[in-house]
Amino acid sequence: MTPAAPLSPLEDDDLLHEILLRLPPQPCSLPRASAVCRRWLGLVTDRKFTARFRAHHRKPPLLGVFHRSDSQGIAFTPLLDPPHRIPTLRIDLRRRYKDYNVLSCRHGRLLAMNPRHTKLLVCDPITGKRCRVAVPRVFSQFRQSRGSLLCDDRAQYHVHGGCHSGHFKVVLMTEHTLGFIPTACIYSSKTKTWGKIMSTAAPSEHRYYGYDFPGVLIGNALYWLLSVGMGRDMLVLDLYEQSLAVIAWPLITSEFQSGYRRIVEAEDGAVGLAILSYPRFRIWQRNANLHGVSTWEIWKTIDMNNIPGIPRNVANYGMYKGHKNDCTVIFEAVATHDLWIWHSFFGMPGSNNGINVLNCSPIFSKLVEGHAPPVNYVINGRHYNKGYYLADGIYPKWSTFVKTISKPSTPKLCEFVKKQEACRKDVERAFGVLQQRFAVVWFPAMTRSKDQMWEVMNCCVCLHNMIIENERKHPVPLAEQQAPYEREGPFAQPNHQVPPSWAAFIAMHQEIRYYTMHQQLQDDLMEHIWTLRGNADAN
Repeated sequence: MTPAAPLSPLEDDDLLHEILLRLPPQPCSLPRASAVCRRWLGLVTDRKFTARFRAHHRKPPLLGVFHRSDSQGIAFTPLLDPPHRIPTLRIDLRRRYKDYNVLSCRHGRLLAMNPRHTKLLVCDPITGKRCRVAVPRVFSQFRQSRGSLLCDDRAQYHVHGGCHSGHFKVVLMTEHTLGFIPTACIYSSKTKTWGKIMSTAAPSEHRYYGYDFPGVLIGNALYWLLSVGMGRDMLVLDLYEQSLAVIAWPLITSEFQSGYRRIVEAEDGAVGLAILSYPRFRIWQRNANLHGVSTWEIWKTIDMNNIPGIPRNVANYGMYKGHKNDCTVIFEAVATHDLWIWHSFFGMPGSNNGINVLNCSPIFSKLVEGHAPPVNYVINGRHYNKGYYLADGIYPKWSTFVKTISKPSTPKLCEFVKKQEACRKDVERAFGVLQQRFAVVWFPAMTRSKDQMWEVMNCCVCLHNMIIENERKHPVPLAEQQAPYEREGPFAQPNHQVPPSWAAFIAMHQEIRYYTMHQQLQDDLMEHIWTLRGNADAN
């Protein structure tokens, strides 16, 4: 009798089972395998196999994020690339729950609240199962609530992400309107009831609690940052004991005081605090000693410049970017021929153009309020009472701007463009001198906030002007001495209560934007420059 031929690897169910078990946990992996034949279809749809598949990969992939959209309501944004990308309409909650606010999304479920803050929606986007939970009446006297959602399956080998039919818990967190007291309550789908109302006294310096984000689940507790104000604390909700407590942060050096903070899970399931202060990333871990006393210790300090694959300008992502994708903050300035800076405005992201900066700048605030120093001069026989700025072609045709001409066609226009652009180089020279004198202006200040950078820039400008004054060879006219450096000041505030002041404000506002005066001033300057050139040629 001829012995039976050995089975190929794909014909052995046990071996095929192990091969399919190691497919990547992407949404299309098992459906594609099931399309091979009926035998494969039976294997990948078996409940025991799917349970082993989830247990083998443990953490399922992140399919996308839910967020609140003013125009669409609860919107879904997929994150995976094709062919694993989930279509937006596949998980569509925009029509039925347009006015709901997203509170949390964890363990494959979504938690949202209706506009009146009376009902919660727990939804499984994959299966479409929905459950509504009434908010306790006692929460009506509280401020706007925040919530967290988590699976309530305590099985030893349970893998989160496939809990489509299991029980869940809802944690509702808020603060009392009378004393800024953190208050929480837990709902269980097993008993379909809310638990006791929990509260705790927080340090008095906290006036706003940092639980805009869902609580971070570590072990059997949820953690929130209490990071606003002078306090450095965390709010802890023990899910088993159902109790609230406040714990202090670790002692943080000044280097990490203004970094980005997040609560993370550290080694062995301990709570950790991660702070990014580019280029260093530091994580503290909270450990308990033999006597049960908890202390904070530095767990890791990472230099991000030494991590392979991370570009040097990683701190620029999501921050201020210019046209070169570098960290850029726009600095608007007005300078004269001797490089003295008369006005500065600092702080807008580098992705804006000149028009955006002009619309946000208070450069004409004093002029429109009638507080600007008087400026009187005569050009080509006409009297003018307002100063003007030299600008390029992108700026609007206002009476306070003298723009260049993009395509001059006559000798007179060419002479005007030559003089105008030559004088505009003064402000560029002022920028260059400022950068050469103060390195902090040239190199990005990664660890500083925008307010701190604003103070640094104004300090550099003041020091720059002091140097210019000291190096001047000729005495400054008295009128210029009485006009101080105008750093970024308040925006114009018209007085609507006094009719004459309001009428003067509107009149000056319209006069600044007067196109006819802009064209007239430009023509007079052309004639004046052309006349000066003719006199020079004649001599």
